[in-house]
Amino acid sequence: MSRYRYLAVLLAVVFGCGNAASYPERPVRMIVPFSAGGGTDIIGRVLAERFTKNFGKQFIVDNRPGGGAMIGANLVAKSSPDGHTLLVGTSAELTISPGLYGGSPYNPVTDFNAIALLGVSPVVLVAHPKFEGKDIRGLIALAKANPGKIAVANGGTGAAPHLAGELLKSIAGVDYILVPYKGAGPALSDVLGGQVEVSFTTVASALPHIKGNRMRALTVISSKRSSLLPEVPSAAEQGLNNYEAVTWFGLFSPAQTRKEVIDTLRTATDKALRDTAMQNRLESLGIEPGSVESGGQMLITRIKTELARWGAVIKAAGIKGE
Repeated sequence: MSRYRYLAVLLAVVFGCGNAASYPERPVRMIVPFSAGGGTDIIGRVLAERFTKNFGKQFIVDNRPGGGAMIGANLVAKSSPDGHTLLVGTSAELTISPGLYGGSPYNPVTDFNAIALLGVSPVVLVAHPKFEGKDIRGLIALAKANPGKIAVANGGTGAAPHLAGELLKSIAGVDYILVPYKGAGPALSDVLGGQVEVSFTTVASALPHIKGNRMRALTVISSKRSSLLPEVPSAAEQGLNNYEAVTWFGLFSPAQTRKEVIDTLRTATDKALRDTAMQNRLESLGIEPGSVESGGQMLITRIKTELARWGAVIKAAGIKGE
């Protein structure tokens, strides 16, 4: 190696380490691919506040809704991989929207670094107090005895609860009517009123009604019980293995972001997620706090698995994005 080339390499290493050590060098944008006021936005703002205090530099939430949440995600995927543009992402734009809209302008698996899993809100099967089924097996039995007649409220086309309802039809070999509603609120309102007796929804949407004994939680659509509803059995406990539907939230950076920057962000995120006040805030939203350990390759593998699962369900059911 020539003397000049050696000097160039040495300077690159020195300045590279310096850049990582001084991260962030300027305000950081945290892209939320949804409108202000929703759960993802709240998570982003709570995390941004903690990062701002931790780093002494501004972390600013930038809401970029639209396109099945893919507009905001694509902005991050195409950003400079220097750690100054981050995505507060969800399972929607990374595992569901590509199937609903016939593809995405980014690769959910290779265009992002998964810094951390911030939280999870499982889908739960809920029912009016007078519904005769005691759990998801009860719904299956009723649907088999009355094919095509049982009405199940669907609070959002293409959302995780809708896909959970479609997937159960397939794996249990049953047929029921998924009644579409413009959101979880109207769907659960009709369950409360008894117009429709059951619904797949998120724990976040149903928790106040469940805690108020206005609605029964029959089954958590997961491989394990939810810490927010520890008394409610999981789908796996009722013999429905590999039947899982959750809405999850994660922190991502563009692919090729330097390891030193990723490690710095992971340390800060770990500190935030271990904070009792933040854990309480997430739980108040119906979200189980996540962890840095569940990010990285574990979260990328989850994205791969869910892309395949939901892509197949969407195709089989003929669901299109709205």
